[in-house]
Amino acid sequence: MIRHIIFDMGGVLKDFNPPKMLRARNIEGGDFDILMRELFHETEWIALDHGAVSEQQAYESVAKRLPEHLKPAAKDLIFNWWKDPFDDKEGMDELIHELKNNGYDIYLLSNASIRQAEYFHRLPGSECFSGRITSADVLLLKPWADIYRLCLKTFGLKAEECVFIDDSAANVYCAKLEGYAGIVYHDDTELLKTRMRELGIRI
Repeated sequence: MIRHIIFDMGGVLKDFNPPKMLRARNIEGGDFDILMRELFHETEWIALDHGAVSEQQAYESVAKRLPEHLKPAAKDLIFNWWKDPFDDKEGMDELIHELKNNGYDIYLLSNASIRQAEYFHRLPGSECFSGRITSADVLLLKPWADIYRLCLKTFGLKAEECVFIDDSAANVYCAKLEGYAGIVYHDDTELLKTRMRELGIRI
């Protein structure tokens, strides 16, 4: 029986949208392509989520690959992206509150930088969460097995009583290898509810 619902954050609770972040800073055309490639599609962003580098170290590494005129924008994004007003995924606030009211424990398991503590209160249903694990805080990343095991150990959970929800099929697959139930979120909250009901979750 499922007793605990564990959510990913970006792409599930919040719309983490790098193109929107760049356009909000009036970055277009070739500059847009460069920053998308060198900042969001290279390893430094992952290293921040891993907690393996500081923001300053990440910036210095990225800056080596950028033209001078893009360095200020890159620095702003690395240090301040989390202040952007990311949209909630539609229906998630209501869903989380309903799950909590129906007696389920709610947790967060997220690949995110150390900044997550500063914007956690902006997540939909944040007041309903019983705990959270942020990759940078524990120096582990999804889909590594150890982060799923740590989640169970930290909160005293049994894998067979947990469902993990993520927009990454790889992350969900690896959670299932550790004994969790899993649902891939396809940007469709009504479909998510259907998949939950199939697992016997009251929603």
